[in-house]
Amino acid sequence: MTVTPERSVIAMAESGSQGGIVIWPSEATAARTYDIANIALIAALVLGVVATALIVWMGNVKEEYLKRDLAKVTNETAKAQLETQRLKEQLAWREISSEQETKFLAAISGSPPPGLKVSMMVVAGDAEGAQYAEDVAKLLRKTGLSVDPPSAAMFVRILPEGVIIKIREQNSLGGTAGLVLQQAFKAAGIDAPGVLVPSMTSESIEILVGIKPHPRAGK
Repeated sequence: MTVTPERSVIAMAESGSQGGIVIWPSEATAARTYDIANIALIAALVLGVVATALIVWMGNVKEEYLKRDLAKVTNETAKAQLETQRLKEQLAWREISSEQETKFLAAISGSPPPGLKVSMMVVAGDAEGAQYAEDVAKLLRKTGLSVDPPSAAMFVRILPEGVIIKIREQNSLGGTAGLVLQQAFKAAGIDAPGVLVPSMTSESIEILVGIKPHPRAGK
């Protein structure tokens, strides 16, 4: 007796449903999401490039501003240093340097004329001027001149400034010697204008040391 095996028939689901398994999201949604993701990635890359360019650009601009500010601070510092130096020079007492002394003595040749009388005058109460007058007197004595110690005088309203050479007249012993001293002072970089005083004797010279000259505009 022949026995035929029993065949089992299993019902297959339609291919579109894959046996009842559902795929999410749908093909259309997946395609749309893929496109959007690609666009977002490209936009992000472009944004990154733009951001990088902006960082470099703004960094350079910021550096230029820093350089400008640094230059401004440096310039202001230099101005402050110059002003400080100017104030120091303005407040410093006058003195005759070794270089000035050398130039002064080199400008005077020969011995002073006999009979010449040299006196010194300072502004009363001007300590700086009195000290400078002592230095000038020492310098004059090194030329062989006999110089009286400085004496103080009171001045009303306008105080004399700098070094002033007083003589009676130009065509006199004092006038000739005063011109030599004036040129020697000039060689040493000291301005010493001359003033005619008729009441003085012809053989005398008076060196008036006034207060320290005030700064002039443009100097």
